[in-house]
Parts: sequence; C-alpha cells; structure tokens
Amino acid sequence: MRIFRKKKADSCIIYAKVFSKENRSPWHDSLIASLQEHGRLYYRLAWNILRDAGASEDICQDAFAKACGQDELPREPPKLKAWLARVIINESLQLARRRKAERRAMNERGAHQPITSGPSESNSLRDSVIDALQKLPEKNRLVVTLRVMDGMPGKEVQKLVGCSASEVSRRLHQGMEELRKLLEDWESYNPG
Repeated sequence: MRIFRKKKADSCIIYAKVFSKENRSPWHDSLIASLQEHGRLYYRLAWNILRDAGASEDICQDAFAKACGQDELPREPPKLKAWLARVIINESLQLARRRKAERRAMNERGAHQPITSGPSESNSLRDSVIDALQKLPEKNRLVVTLRVMDGMPGKEVQKLVGCSASEVSRRLHQGMEELRKLLEDWESYNPG
C-alpha cells in the first residue's frame, strides 16, 4: 500500500492507492472513493483542530491506515464518510491533548518557551477571520467551520461532532457571537 499526497493551491488532497489487488477487500473501492471525494474535508477537520499542516496530513494518513486495518467498514458512502471524519476528529483531539500535556510538563519543569509575537497585524479580512477562528474554543470552532465555512448541513455536523441538534445550534450561535466580537474592526470595512 502507498499513500500519495497531491498539492493544490492552499490545500492538500489526500489520495490513496492500494496496489495489491489480490488481498483487496470489497470495501477498499468505497474507501478510496470516499478519500478522493472528501479528502479536503478530512484534511480541514484535522487542520481546524491542530493548526499544523504536517500533523493534519499525518492524521489523515493514519486514519486511512486504520481503515485499511479494519475487518469491516460501513459500505454506504455517507456512513463511511462520517466514520472516517469521526476517526480523524478523535485522532486530532488526542494529538492536541497530548501536545498540550507536553507543553504543560515542559512549563512545570521550567523549560524556556521561545518568545513569539502576538497575532499578526494583517491587512486582509481572510487572515483576520482565520486568526479569530483560532481564538475560538475548540468545540465552537469545529461547529462554525463545518457549518459555515464548509457549508455542511446541520444534521451532518451533528453526526460528525456527536452531539444533539440543539447543542450544535448553541455552539454555532456562541461561536458566531464570539467571531463578531473579535471582528468588530471589520464591520465598517468598505474596500475602496
């Protein structure tokens, strides 16, 4: 098995090819089709949690490898998409928690952290929105990104996030309110 990455503009699409046809399971074709069709979504899910391109690609590849190791997967494309997305979200959250614990342990030992500047002063609305999204709590950021930025239906967000419809609505409302507060300077923005 080999996994290839194809770069496109600002995003990465994960493509997979399984070379050994003799030991290919019936669901391999649907897995590859899902990866080709929704690869950008899977990558964005990981990136929205980790904010690290390399780690996001690794998480996507690990999820594909985990799927290849399963004896049986959901055969219907929507269920397979939701299963892969859930694996990617869980793996990303696990890595984020591990990194946070490592940073906390380093701080407790008195390790010096490099001094970084504050949020970059950006002239573009896109960069400001990305900076504001990064400041949102993880749960709200995930719902806002899936629902607003990716245009995913509420029921699909509900399945991916694993909470009730009212909780998705609450997180979306809170996230949008926080974004509005963070982007107050851009309300009166009128390009010349």
